[in-house]
Amino acid sequence: MTDENRLITKAKEGDREALNSLILHYWQPIYRLIYSKIGNEDDAKELTQETFMKAFRSLPRYKILDVPFKSYLARIAINAVTDFWRKNGRA
Repeated sequence: MTDENRLITKAKEGDREALNSLILHYWQPIYRLIYSKIGNEDDAKELTQETFMKAFRSLPRYKILDVPFKSYLARIAINAVTDFWRKNGRA
């Protein structure tokens, strides 16, 4: 089991420290991904926060597979960006 999987398992069990470690590790890459698609710092920060909230609310159902956790977060982030553009339109 990798360190990432250990952190995910602990976070699923309610370990706040593990949850914080995951956030600290993945916040910047997910923010950069969203910012590259949105181009607005405030909206990117908001969508990044939304991404992590959605991810951690659904964490009990998350299945550890051979896919990096970052990919899971990135999929949620891309969906959030898609919803953002759908709601606000491309200006």
